[in-house]
Amino acid sequence: MKIPRLNTLAVPLLIAAALLPVAAPSFAQGAAPAVNPAKPAVPPSAQTIRAQLPGEWAGSATARSGELRDTDLTYRADGTFNGETAPKDDKVLTYSGTWKLDGNRLTHNYTQISGQLPERLRLATVEVAAIDKTSLTFRSPQSGKEWVFVRTE
Repeated sequence: MKIPRLNTLAVPLLIAAALLPVAAPSFAQGAAPAVNPAKPAVPPSAQTIRAQLPGEWAGSATARSGELRDTDLTYRADGTFNGETAPKDDKVLTYSGTWKLDGNRLTHNYTQISGQLPERLRLATVEVAAIDKTSLTFRSPQSGKEWVFVRTE
């Protein structure tokens, strides 16, 4: 999957839940990132997340450096995921791994990555603040910042 080179989502956001993509999680062309949108009163249930998460998502978030980073993510019902992030140097960072859900907490276990990733960042947990057929909102458990992804497929 080719991603637009507008900005990039830091893999450490998803990876370290400071992003995730990994991360790590503007993924759709022309989509503006949404940071800290209104929070739903009740987080989505694990059942809702499992039903809605599989598919392709695109978005952007602010990296620790302050730059925006575009990311494409694909989640599968079998508990695997993969993604691409385009950092400022235009070297596309690709990664894959497994995901698991505990309530509304989504943990990414990065098993392969095209760049260097410290061992401490191989597991990253984000909260799924909201999800429906067209949008997915991750929240950092540490900072409370939120990032919105839109479904691309």
